[in-house]
Amino acid sequence: MLQLVPASLDPPPGLEAFLREVGHGESGFGGTEYASGKLSLHDYLTIQVNYSAGRNMAAGHVPATTFWAIDDGGEVVGMLRLRHHLNDALLRSGGHIGYYVRPAARGNGFATEMLRLALGEARATGIKRVLLTAYTSNDASVRVIVKNGGVLEDVVPHPETGEPHARYWIDLS
Repeated sequence: MLQLVPASLDPPPGLEAFLREVGHGESGFGGTEYASGKLSLHDYLTIQVNYSAGRNMAAGHVPATTFWAIDDGGEVVGMLRLRHHLNDALLRSGGHIGYYVRPAARGNGFATEMLRLALGEARATGIKRVLLTAYTSNDASVRVIVKNGGVLEDVVPHPETGEPHARYWIDLS
C-alpha cells in the first residue's frame, strides 16, 4: 500500500538517492536544489518544512506541502507537492499538485494512487477544486489526471515553452 509522508527534517531511507535521481526534473516537474548541489539535504528539507508552514518563501511562491510517496517495501518511489492555494502564475501553469515518479517505478499505478491520496489531503485542507496541468504530449500524466476525475478546461500554450498545456479541474466537494 502506497503512503504519502509529509517532508520533515527526518528523511526516509533512500531519499538522497531519490532526490539525485529527480535531478533537474522533467515533463514540467522541476528538479530539486539538493540534486543540483546548491543545498545540503538538511537545508533542502528545512525549506520544504518551511514552505508547508508558509514561512521563508521565495517571492511569488505559495505555501506548499511536499510529500514522499513510499511503497510497501519502504522505498521512495515518488514525490508530490500540494500547493495550498493558487496565484496567477500557478493558475496558468502548475496548478495545485505536481508529482514525479522515479523512472524505475513507472507503469505500476503509483502516480494514480499518489494523486488520489493527494486529493484527500487537499480536501482536508479545505480546497474545494483542484487544478492540475500537464503537457498534452505527456500521455501518462493526462491519464492519471483523468482517472482521478480531471475535467479538461482548456489547452493553452505553456508560458515558458509554448508547448500545448492542458488545464484540468477536479471538484472535491
